[in-house]
Amino acid sequence: MQTDTRFKVSMPILTRFPDKKVMEKVNAELAEKMKAGRLAVAAQFQLSDSEGDDASSSDFSHSVFVGMVSREILSMTVNEDWYTAGTPHPNQTTEVFNYDLVERAKNESY
Repeated sequence: MQTDTRFKVSMPILTRFPDKKVMEKVNAELAEKMKAGRLAVAAQFQLSDSEGDDASSSDFSHSVFVGMVSREILSMTVNEDWYTAGTPHPNQTTEVFNYDLVERAKNESY
């Protein structure tokens, strides 16, 4: 699991996989998703600071659940909950990511 403790964002990584190219490509995509998560958190806290709200009353929660990992598939769910000071209600997103690792091995341009 790669983690950024400043923003409490994490994302799994493949550490052992038969096809090294597929593993590197999937790990690069997961690293990009983690980077996007960090930027989203930073933007939320920057928004509350710029509007004069107390950023300490803002909150962000990020969790990742790996549902399945095998030679054929990687499936995970990413949940994010956040509240920005001054807004009327908290927000939540849930995204599911499925990677067909067999197809990626067959077609590198996948």
